Amino acid sequence: MIVNTDGPSGTGAPETPADFEAGYRALTTGAAIIDRSGCSRILHAGKDALDLLNRLSTNSLLDLSTGAAMGTALTSDRGRIVDVLLIVRRAENDLLLLSGAPSAQAAMDWIDRFTFDEDARLKDISHETAQMAIAGPEAQKTVRRMAGHTAASLSPNAYAQIDIAGARADVVRTDSPGLPCWEFIVPVSEREPLTALARVEGAELAGLSAWESVRTEMGVPAHGHEFTGEANPLEAGIKHLVSFTKGCYVGQEVVARLDTYDKVQRILTGLVSDAPLTPGAALTSGGHDAGRITSAAYSPSLRRQIGLGLVRRSHADAGSRLDSPSGPVTVTPLPLNMDGLA
Repeated sequence: MIVNTDGPSGTGAPETPADFEAGYRALTTGAAIIDRSGCSRILHAGKDALDLLNRLSTNSLLDLSTGAAMGTALTSDRGRIVDVLLIVRRAENDLLLLSGAPSAQAAMDWIDRFTFDEDARLKDISHETAQMAIAGPEAQKTVRRMAGHTAASLSPNAYAQIDIAGARADVVRTDSPGLPCWEFIVPVSEREPLTALARVEGAELAGLSAWESVRTEMGVPAHGHEFTGEANPLEAGIKHLVSFTKGCYVGQEVVARLDTYDKVQRILTGLVSDAPLTPGAALTSGGHDAGRITSAAYSPSLRRQIGLGLVRRSHADAGSRLDSPSGPVTVTPLPLNMDGLA
């Protein structure tokens, strides 16, 4: 079993197999609190900020209303992923950009590269804020008890600003990693008070290994795994974040051509194995390249080693058997579940 060394969120202690099992159980059957402060948070302010992002990224953002969020991807001129962002419109000219990347630098440099006379200002707030997720089937009950009706009643991709634990918090319902999920952005000094309050109100600590296990089961792509400079949005499973009608953005011609002429070479698939998988490892069939493993985890529910992979379409049919350095791997439909393993 591969477990994260950061420990259960908020403890700073090494994560044990028992911690992993408890965190996974909380995420899949109850409510868990996970420290996601290692992700990046950027403020983007100014009257031209939203229009600028609309011209740079894959999704159509101009109709994004205040109090709502929308995912989009920044792509290179070759159509490869630079970053994937959740754009939160806090006010008319005030955006919060959430990224799974451990550093905001790549996204900020890319946006700044195309900023000329626009009224649009970037600020990295990653180190002055904490990002705490309350996730799981019972998460809404915990959020209601700790943060009130306004936060608990948020629909997916909705935002509110509330007072909690004596501080102002930005709350976004993201439904990551494929489960009901509320993400709280608070000053870093409020990380421990918020964690303590969530635990009093029914959430259990979970570490990033449990998060990764659930994310992989659900087939949710992530930064550094499926989102890399080697993949385009159509390969990486985020076609729903691409508008094919809004017009130009950086990389638009390449992405549109791949879709129009059905030229996408790899697709995101589930993988199961009897042995632990290694992200980045090659997948082969008959000695020929068949793709690569992008994510790997252990699933307590399935009692199997699982993964995600970018697999060549000719080898991506459910049930296909591929080879990896760890041994045989079976291509499995997403999301991964017992039916898919039958």
